[in-house]
Amino acid sequence: MRPGEAFRPITPRIGYVDLERLTKGQVDAMFERFKDTEAIILDMRAYPPGTAWSIAPRLADKPATVAAQFRRNAMTQDLVEDSELTTMLFEQRLPITDKPRYKGKTVMLIVRLRHEPSRTQRPIVSGSERNCVHRQSHAGVDGDVTSFTAPGGIRISFSGQEVRWPDGRPLQRVGLIPDIEVRPTIAGIQAGRDELLERALAYVETGR
Repeated sequence: MRPGEAFRPITPRIGYVDLERLTKGQVDAMFERFKDTEAIILDMRAYPPGTAWSIAPRLADKPATVAAQFRRNAMTQDLVEDSELTTMLFEQRLPITDKPRYKGKTVMLIVRLRHEPSRTQRPIVSGSERNCVHRQSHAGVDGDVTSFTAPGGIRISFSGQEVRWPDGRPLQRVGLIPDIEVRPTIAGIQAGRDELLERALAYVETGR
């Protein structure tokens, strides 16, 4: 848990949002507070509490933008060995909103924690006005969870569907490719600095 308000100005022109603590009820207030800012830094260095569907439509270029492509194998009791396997494909679109779109830049902070897939996969600062929050950092391990209990009380879980980018490119076991990779230093950690946040601020200020 990081200290301070869940969303607050970090400079007069840049807003900061801690997505781990921002609630659904705070999303509209956050955008209203930052509507005239140059940029918003979205800190997703932990799992957000279901706010993606409220935030992403406010960042998308077009209404009902395709966020991801899902594929599922359709199994039937008539399926036999060497027969054809049917695949169901559908697109997941962002909700349509009549609320104002945020027109500034967005920068997302993500960290890699290999043993905590519910958090994030890659250390990145991803800056793009069109990079919707829906494309979350844990995309490399998504696909929903399908579970069943086998004899002996053994519970088995696995990815129940294949998730791809809207254009069909693989997403699972790949994740998001960083725009800018940041590696915290020992000296920075000892000094209590947040070097990912510092790099995000530098990106907003310089565009590099």
